[in-house]
Amino acid sequence: MPIRDTTWPEGTPCWPDLMCDDPRAAARFYGQVFGWEVEEGPDGYLLMLRDGKRVAGIGPKPPAAPWPAVWTTYLAVTDIHRSVGHAKAEGAQQLLPPTPVPGLAQIALVVTPTGEHVGLWQAEPAIGTERYNEHHAPVWNELMTRDPQEAMGFYSEVLGYSYEEFTEDDGELAYATMVTVDGRPVAGLGLIGPEYDDSFRPHWMTYVCTDVPAATVSAARRLGADVLMDVVSGPFGEQAVLRGPQGEVFSVIRPDHLDE
Repeated sequence: MPIRDTTWPEGTPCWPDLMCDDPRAAARFYGQVFGWEVEEGPDGYLLMLRDGKRVAGIGPKPPAAPWPAVWTTYLAVTDIHRSVGHAKAEGAQQLLPPTPVPGLAQIALVVTPTGEHVGLWQAEPAIGTERYNEHHAPVWNELMTRDPQEAMGFYSEVLGYSYEEFTEDDGELAYATMVTVDGRPVAGLGLIGPEYDDSFRPHWMTYVCTDVPAATVSAARRLGADVLMDVVSGPFGEQAVLRGPQGEVFSVIRPDHLDE
């Protein structure tokens, strides 16, 4: 039962956050699918709990935001102003400058040179995710990109990542694991293939652990989700991709291996 009560190390995905039009409807959906409970946060922000420990957040999209509901991966940083400065120097555009969220954190949002948006989180004092790597808790985050070399260069410069690369038989990159400066694999990097048109945008994918993916998919479908990829056995476990009732995309997985 992995529970964390200390700050996540630099570069670690530490908080999944859903921006949507109707946060309370979303909270009801995820409450029924994953058993998440609601804790009221500042300014209408909803903190989602699993057995009393924080696992994710749900808040309103900015007014007139041109994008659909979306899950955002926040990466832990120790100096958010420095990290935003590094990101901008490497070509990122600032969506949200470093902003205090009372009682939780300082947060920022940037769009990277390869087109995905990503959050930065400096604990003040909230660390982010407290329960992880277990049934109905966050378990993995994965960047899907069309330009892996550019993406790897950006995150290496900003957060110090190195990479464990997996290649196809022809030597082309198939997948990479993002590794922090202290040697911990914390996220994945996958390729958006040419079979997907431009409407399939680069993004960070949030994965939630489930003991029985088929049952989770069935429950989500009954509650209004679309199944974008039904349960398949992949190299890391059984997984599926879902689109929630407000258009947000997320994945569920039963991993073959779980770290404590």
